[in-house]
Amino acid sequence: MKTLALRGDRRIAPDAPPLVCAPLTARDSAALTRQASEIAAQQPDLIEWRLDAFDALYDSGVMLESLFILRESVGDMPILLTCRSPREGGSRPNLDETRLLDTLQVLCASGQADLLDFECSANESHFALARTLTQAAGMVLIGSYHDFDGTPDSAILRQRFAHAHSLGADIAKVAVMPANRGDVLRMMTATLAADTALPIPVIGISMGALGQMTRYSAGFIRSAITFAAGVEASAPGQIPLAELRRILDILPKEDPETRGFG
Repeated sequence: MKTLALRGDRRIAPDAPPLVCAPLTARDSAALTRQASEIAAQQPDLIEWRLDAFDALYDSGVMLESLFILRESVGDMPILLTCRSPREGGSRPNLDETRLLDTLQVLCASGQADLLDFECSANESHFALARTLTQAAGMVLIGSYHDFDGTPDSAILRQRFAHAHSLGADIAKVAVMPANRGDVLRMMTATLAADTALPIPVIGISMGALGQMTRYSAGFIRSAITFAAGVEASAPGQIPLAELRRILDILPKEDPETRGFG
Protein backbone atom coordinates (compact mmCIF):
# COMPACT_ATOMS: atom_id res chain seq x y z
CA MET A 1 0.00 0.00 0.00
CA LYS A 2 1.34 3.43 -0.87
CA THR A 3 1.21 6.24 1.67
CA LEU A 4 -1.26 9.07 1.06
CA ALA A 5 -0.59 12.33 2.87
CA LEU A 6 -3.60 14.43 3.87
CA ARG A 7 -4.13 17.87 5.35
CA GLY A 8 -3.34 18.33 9.03
CA ASP A 9 -0.51 15.76 9.07
CA ARG A 10 -2.99 12.91 8.67
CA ARG A 11 -2.05 10.04 6.45
CA ILE A 12 -3.14 6.70 5.10
CA ALA A 13 -0.21 4.32 5.35
CA PRO A 14 0.70 0.67 6.01
CA ASP A 15 1.88 1.55 9.51
CA ALA A 16 -1.04 3.88 10.35
CA PRO A 17 -4.37 3.00 11.99
CA PRO A 18 -7.55 3.46 9.94
CA LEU A 19 -8.91 6.98 9.79
CA VAL A 20 -12.36 7.66 11.23
CA CYS A 21 -14.67 9.66 8.97
CA ALA A 22 -17.96 11.31 9.96
CA PRO A 23 -20.59 12.45 7.40
CA LEU A 24 -22.41 15.74 7.00
CA THR A 25 -25.92 15.33 5.58
CA ALA A 26 -27.15 18.94 5.77
CA ARG A 27 -29.54 20.36 3.16
CA ASP A 28 -28.36 24.00 3.31
CA SER A 29 -25.42 26.15 4.41
CA ALA A 30 -26.83 27.02 7.83
CA ALA A 31 -27.40 23.37 8.71
CA LEU A 32 -24.01 22.46 7.25
CA THR A 33 -22.30 24.91 9.58
CA ARG A 34 -24.17 23.58 12.60
CA GLN A 35 -23.41 19.96 11.77
CA ALA A 36 -19.77 20.71 11.02
CA SER A 37 -19.27 22.43 14.37
CA GLU A 38 -20.91 19.56 16.25
CA ILE A 39 -18.93 16.89 14.46
CA ALA A 40 -15.59 18.73 14.50
CA ALA A 41 -15.89 18.96 18.30
CA GLN A 42 -15.93 15.13 18.35
CA GLN A 43 -12.59 15.11 16.49
CA PRO A 44 -12.97 12.60 13.68
CA ASP A 45 -9.96 12.21 11.42
CA LEU A 46 -11.86 13.55 8.43
CA ILE A 47 -15.26 14.92 7.42
CA GLU A 48 -17.43 13.65 4.56
CA TRP A 49 -19.71 16.20 2.91
CA ARG A 50 -22.60 14.29 1.32
CA LEU A 51 -23.32 16.54 -1.62
CA ASP A 52 -26.37 14.55 -2.73
CA ALA A 53 -28.20 15.74 0.43
CA PHE A 54 -27.52 19.42 -0.30
CA ASP A 55 -30.35 21.35 -1.98
CA ALA A 56 -28.10 23.68 -4.01
CA LEU A 57 -26.00 20.90 -5.57
CA TYR A 58 -26.10 22.37 -9.07
CA ASP A 59 -25.48 25.98 -7.99
CA SER A 60 -21.70 26.16 -8.14
CA GLY A 61 -21.57 29.57 -6.46
CA VAL A 62 -23.54 28.44 -3.41
CA MET A 63 -21.62 25.18 -3.23
CA LEU A 64 -18.27 26.95 -3.36
CA GLU A 65 -19.29 29.42 -0.66
CA SER A 66 -20.53 26.55 1.49
CA LEU A 67 -17.25 24.68 1.07
CA PHE A 68 -15.26 27.71 2.23
CA ILE A 69 -17.59 28.01 5.24
CA LEU A 70 -17.12 24.31 5.95
CA ARG A 71 -13.34 24.66 5.76
CA GLU A 72 -13.46 27.51 8.26
CA SER A 73 -15.61 25.39 10.59
CA VAL A 74 -13.37 22.31 10.60
CA GLY A 75 -9.92 23.92 10.46
CA ASP A 76 -7.25 21.62 9.02
CA MET A 77 -9.45 18.50 9.11
CA PRO A 78 -9.47 16.79 5.69
CA ILE A 79 -12.75 17.08 3.76
CA LEU A 80 -14.09 14.23 1.62
CA LEU A 81 -16.60 15.20 -1.09
CA THR A 82 -19.18 12.52 -1.89
CA CYS A 83 -22.23 12.59 -4.13
CA ARG A 84 -23.92 9.23 -3.94
CA SER A 85 -26.15 8.36 -6.90
CA PRO A 86 -29.64 6.91 -6.35
CA ARG A 87 -28.45 3.61 -7.86
CA GLU A 88 -26.00 3.31 -4.96
CA GLY A 89 -28.05 4.65 -2.06
CA GLY A 90 -27.96 8.41 -2.70
CA SER A 91 -30.70 10.72 -1.48
CA ARG A 92 -31.19 12.72 -4.72
CA PRO A 93 -33.49 11.14 -7.34
CA ASN A 94 -32.57 11.64 -10.99
CA LEU A 95 -29.04 12.82 -10.27
CA ASP A 96 -27.63 14.68 -13.28
CA GLU A 97 -24.03 13.46 -13.47
CA THR A 98 -23.00 16.06 -16.05
CA ARG A 99 -24.21 18.95 -13.88
CA LEU A 100 -22.62 17.29 -10.86
CA LEU A 101 -19.26 17.31 -12.63
CA ASP A 102 -19.64 21.04 -13.29
CA THR A 103 -20.02 21.54 -9.54
CA LEU A 104 -17.14 19.19 -8.74
CA GLN A 105 -14.86 21.08 -11.11
CA VAL A 106 -15.40 24.27 -9.08
CA LEU A 107 -15.11 22.55 -5.70
CA CYS A 108 -11.96 20.60 -6.56
CA ALA A 109 -10.23 23.66 -8.03
CA SER A 110 -10.86 25.64 -4.83
CA GLY A 111 -8.13 23.86 -2.87
CA GLN A 112 -10.47 23.46 0.11
CA ALA A 113 -11.27 19.74 -0.25
CA ASP A 114 -8.89 16.82 0.08
CA LEU A 115 -10.62 13.69 -1.20
CA LEU A 116 -13.37 12.89 -3.70
CA ASP A 117 -15.49 9.73 -3.71
CA PHE A 118 -16.69 8.90 -7.24
CA GLU A 119 -18.62 5.77 -8.17
CA CYS A 120 -17.01 3.21 -10.46
CA SER A 121 -20.44 2.49 -11.95
CA ALA A 122 -20.56 6.00 -13.43
CA ASN A 123 -20.00 6.69 -17.10
CA GLU A 124 -16.33 5.84 -17.71
CA SER A 125 -15.61 9.24 -19.27
CA HIS A 126 -17.13 10.91 -16.21
CA PHE A 127 -14.88 8.87 -13.93
CA ALA A 128 -11.89 9.86 -16.07
CA LEU A 129 -12.85 13.52 -15.67
CA ALA A 130 -13.14 13.07 -11.90
CA ARG A 131 -9.65 11.59 -11.94
CA THR A 132 -8.34 14.55 -13.94
CA LEU A 133 -9.95 17.03 -11.55
CA THR A 134 -8.50 15.38 -8.45
CA GLN A 135 -5.03 14.98 -9.95
CA ALA A 136 -4.95 18.65 -10.93
CA ALA A 137 -6.00 19.67 -7.42
CA GLY A 138 -3.69 17.25 -5.57
CA MET A 139 -6.70 15.43 -4.11
CA VAL A 140 -7.18 11.74 -3.34
CA LEU A 141 -9.72 9.91 -5.52
CA ILE A 142 -11.77 7.11 -3.99
CA GLY A 143 -13.30 4.77 -6.57
CA SER A 144 -16.36 3.30 -4.87
CA TYR A 145 -18.96 0.61 -5.35
CA HIS A 146 -22.07 0.11 -3.16
CA ASP A 147 -24.55 -2.76 -3.18
CA PHE A 148 -27.55 -2.27 -0.91
CA ASP A 149 -29.23 -5.47 -2.10
CA GLY A 150 -26.70 -8.09 -1.06
CA THR A 151 -23.12 -9.31 -0.96
CA PRO A 152 -21.63 -10.63 -4.23
CA ASP A 153 -19.46 -13.73 -4.25
CA SER A 154 -15.76 -13.49 -3.51
CA ALA A 155 -14.69 -13.31 -7.15
CA ILE A 156 -16.94 -10.34 -7.84
CA LEU A 157 -15.81 -8.56 -4.66
CA ARG A 158 -12.19 -8.95 -5.77
CA GLN A 159 -13.16 -7.70 -9.22
CA ARG A 160 -14.84 -4.58 -7.74
CA PHE A 161 -11.70 -3.63 -5.82
CA ALA A 162 -9.50 -4.30 -8.85
CA HIS A 163 -11.79 -2.31 -11.15
CA ALA A 164 -11.40 0.81 -9.01
CA HIS A 165 -7.64 0.46 -9.28
CA SER A 166 -7.80 -0.07 -13.05
CA LEU A 167 -9.82 3.16 -13.41
CA GLY A 168 -7.04 5.10 -11.71
CA ALA A 169 -8.48 5.52 -8.21
CA ASP A 170 -6.10 6.24 -5.34
CA ILE A 171 -8.29 4.20 -2.96
CA ALA A 172 -10.68 1.35 -3.82
CA LYS A 173 -13.88 1.18 -1.77
CA VAL A 174 -16.51 -1.58 -1.72
CA ALA A 175 -19.57 -1.50 0.58
CA VAL A 176 -22.21 -4.23 0.55
CA MET A 177 -25.27 -5.37 2.47
CA PRO A 178 -24.94 -8.72 4.27
CA ALA A 179 -27.76 -11.21 4.73
CA ASN A 180 -25.90 -13.40 7.22
CA ARG A 181 -22.61 -13.81 9.07
CA GLY A 182 -21.05 -15.62 6.14
CA ASP A 183 -21.54 -12.53 3.99
CA VAL A 184 -19.75 -10.40 6.58
CA LEU A 185 -16.82 -12.81 6.81
CA ARG A 186 -16.60 -12.98 3.02
CA MET A 187 -16.43 -9.18 2.82
CA MET A 188 -13.75 -9.05 5.49
CA THR A 189 -11.67 -11.69 3.71
CA ALA A 190 -12.07 -9.93 0.36
CA THR A 191 -10.93 -6.62 1.88
CA LEU A 192 -7.81 -8.16 3.38
CA ALA A 193 -7.07 -9.95 0.11
CA ALA A 194 -7.49 -6.73 -1.88
CA ASP A 195 -5.11 -4.90 0.43
CA THR A 196 -2.53 -7.61 -0.26
CA ALA A 197 -3.13 -7.75 -4.01
CA LEU A 198 -3.41 -4.07 -4.88
CA PRO A 199 -0.80 -1.29 -4.60
CA ILE A 200 -3.42 1.20 -3.36
CA PRO A 201 -5.29 1.40 -0.04
CA VAL A 202 -8.73 -0.19 0.17
CA ILE A 203 -11.92 0.35 2.16
CA GLY A 204 -14.23 -2.62 2.78
CA ILE A 205 -17.57 -2.34 4.57
CA SER A 206 -20.51 -4.58 5.33
CA MET A 207 -23.43 -2.28 6.03
CA GLY A 208 -26.32 -2.63 8.45
CA ALA A 209 -26.28 -3.83 12.04
CA LEU A 210 -24.97 -7.24 11.00
CA GLY A 211 -21.92 -5.70 9.37
CA GLN A 212 -20.95 -3.31 12.15
CA MET A 213 -17.95 -5.42 13.07
CA THR A 214 -16.32 -4.42 9.77
CA ARG A 215 -16.42 -0.79 10.94
CA TYR A 216 -14.60 -1.34 14.23
CA SER A 217 -12.27 -4.05 12.92
CA ALA A 218 -11.09 -1.89 10.01
CA GLY A 219 -7.49 -2.07 11.19
CA PHE A 220 -7.62 -5.86 11.36
CA ILE A 221 -8.87 -6.24 7.78
CA ARG A 222 -6.61 -3.42 6.50
CA SER A 223 -9.49 -1.09 5.61
CA ALA A 224 -8.00 2.41 5.39
CA ILE A 225 -11.05 4.45 6.47
CA THR A 226 -13.99 3.58 8.69
CA PHE A 227 -17.18 5.64 8.79
CA ALA A 228 -19.04 6.70 11.95
CA ALA A 229 -22.18 8.73 12.61
CA GLY A 230 -21.42 12.18 14.01
CA VAL A 231 -24.84 13.87 13.94
CA GLU A 232 -26.67 11.60 11.48
CA ALA A 233 -25.73 8.34 9.81
CA SER A 234 -25.31 8.41 6.04
CA ALA A 235 -25.43 4.62 5.62
CA PRO A 236 -27.02 1.70 7.51
CA GLY A 237 -24.97 0.42 10.43
CA GLN A 238 -22.81 3.47 11.09
CA ILE A 239 -21.82 3.50 14.77
CA PRO A 240 -21.93 6.79 16.72
CA LEU A 241 -18.51 8.42 16.56
CA ALA A 242 -17.84 8.46 20.32
CA GLU A 243 -18.80 4.80 20.60
CA LEU A 244 -16.60 3.78 17.69
CA ARG A 245 -13.66 5.66 19.22
CA ARG A 246 -14.13 3.78 22.52
CA ILE A 247 -14.13 0.45 20.71
CA LEU A 248 -11.05 1.29 18.65
CA ASP A 249 -9.21 2.43 21.77
CA ILE A 250 -9.61 -0.95 23.49
CA LEU A 251 -8.90 -3.17 20.49
CA PRO A 252 -5.37 -4.58 20.07
CA LYS A 253 -3.14 -2.45 17.85
CA GLU A 254 -1.23 -3.84 14.88
CA ASP A 255 2.54 -4.00 15.14
CA PRO A 256 3.85 -2.56 11.82
CA GLU A 257 7.06 -4.60 12.16
CA THR A 258 5.36 -8.00 12.41
CA ARG A 259 1.88 -7.20 11.01
CA GLY A 260 0.59 -8.96 14.12
CA PHE A 261 -1.77 -7.78 16.82
CA GLY A 262 -0.64 -7.47 20.41
